[in-house]
Amino acid sequence: MADDRLIAAGIVPGGSGGSGSLVTPHRASAIVRLVFAGVACLAVAIVAGWLLRAGVVVARDPEGELLLIVGLGALVAHLALSVAVWAMAARDLEMMAAGQMDPAGRGRTLAGKALAMLLVFGTVFVALAGVIVVLRGGSLALGAPAL
Repeated sequence: MADDRLIAAGIVPGGSGGSGSLVTPHRASAIVRLVFAGVACLAVAIVAGWLLRAGVVVARDPEGELLLIVGLGALVAHLALSVAVWAMAARDLEMMAAGQMDPAGRGRTLAGKALAMLLVFGTVFVALAGVIVVLRGGSLALGAPAL
């Protein structure tokens, strides 16, 4: 009876702290889902940018403002999700090491943290490279001559 109430409250009886100790359940599944959501947002941003660059005209939006807003919004959502996953996974790994969280999800949590870090660093690197190209007088459009 008491165990059912603890489990309903998100606390798992048992764990590595000895018999009767209380351990928070891992959030590895949530971390992996958030990584996939971040990747989906990045895909939306890439497709919107490609459509904008290709000159695709959307009804009632001949200037492409909608595509630009969708692309930038998806990119911001992607970065926010990736940073959140990175922070969540780092905290969960600390709690697992301290014996406060169920270590069963350690592998997926490590993978989620690594992917989130890769996504953040990759996005920042590509954004900085784009800024440098533009500042040096180049163009981000493929095949466009540099000024």
